[in-house]
Amino acid sequence: ERSYMLPGMPQKRLYQQTCERMVTMQSADPRYPSRPRVVMDLLRVRDAPHSSISRVVEREGLANNLYDKYADKEFSHLAPRLTHMARLAKELLEKDKDGAIDSLQLVLDVWMDILIYAGTKCSREFHAQKLNSGGELTTVVWLMAEYIYHASVAQRGDVV
Repeated sequence: ERSYMLPGMPQKRLYQQTCERMVTMQSADPRYPSRPRVVMDLLRVRDAPHSSISRVVEREGLANNLYDKYADKEFSHLAPRLTHMARLAKELLEKDKDGAIDSLQLVLDVWMDILIYAGTKCSREFHAQKLNSGGELTTVVWLMAEYIYHASVAQRGDVV
């Protein structure tokens, strides 16, 4: 939804490649007569409350298709992020089978990593602009990460 928040052209291009690959895979599904419909359905954040349309089965189907296609691939230039996603999913499924994983803690850890990564990859100018209009979650996370970094440096007595 906000690809402009991604840092630099390489990250934006990876995001676009991932979206394009998912649309291509979904386009093969006979339930989707047109590409615009696929894009609209894939990027829809949520259904209306009490909607009769359930997207869970559809999304699980897409996730299974992505996993099946990319789980055993080393790397794909067409969709590098999908290859990474499939490897991560495979690792998580193996840990889940062993019972060695706390799913909620894992989700929290992954989301924190993603937020901190996104917050620190956006430019300072972007964060300043967003603070003028109320801020973004990534801006708040960036400020917290900067504060923690400077506090830890000061505690060690290092020079920043």
